[in-house]
Amino acid sequence: MRRNWKYLCLILIPAWSTIILFVVWIITKQAKLMYVLGFSLGVLIACLMMMILSLFIRRKGLKECHFDERQLKSRGDCFCVSFFVLLGSLFLDGILRLLLEYEWSSYIVGVTTCGMLSIGVFACLAIVKDAYTSIGENKLRFGIFLGCFGVFDIIIGIINSIRSGFLEEGKVGIPFINIFSGIVIFFIAILLFIKTQMMKKNEEMNDEKFETEIC
Repeated sequence: MRRNWKYLCLILIPAWSTIILFVVWIITKQAKLMYVLGFSLGVLIACLMMMILSLFIRRKGLKECHFDERQLKSRGDCFCVSFFVLLGSLFLDGILRLLLEYEWSSYIVGVTTCGMLSIGVFACLAIVKDAYTSIGENKLRFGIFLGCFGVFDIIIGIINSIRSGFLEEGKVGIPFINIFSGIVIFFIAILLFIKTQMMKKNEEMNDEKFETEIC
């Protein structure tokens, strides 16, 4: 039940944002709002896809989902590191814009890039510490889901780059978000596959040692 509430909140935030932006666009008819509206709609669609695929994968490969004390502690440490990475990246982005006067992208692209970078740091650290997926969760299926979603996000970014251009008024545009997010997610999936294979090899080695000790 708690997990369903989390999914509902995840959907409601971009949904209400999209509705509000759409109403404001109808009233003001500002062309700039179309970019923000399109981005918000894309986030909503991505959240819906992630919710549906995640629920499907968990029903197929997982009945109970919980983390042990070691994993919870490790996830807390990873969250702290990713939080400081977020602050540091936002600080550097601000220095580029205010002090160096280098507008490399729009504000929404910069903030989203910093957010995805911090999410990637959290995920990679959690995978290395075996705290990204819960006990009993099918890591292979979850990795396949992440890999497919990452590739899909990259393809969407490339298509949008071809249609509307990668740069907008000399700045990095919205398609960069899809491409960068897809690369981060795909890298997380690869790291999860590597970690899964390493864990399997360690389990096999431990089983062999146990059998030799018995003999």
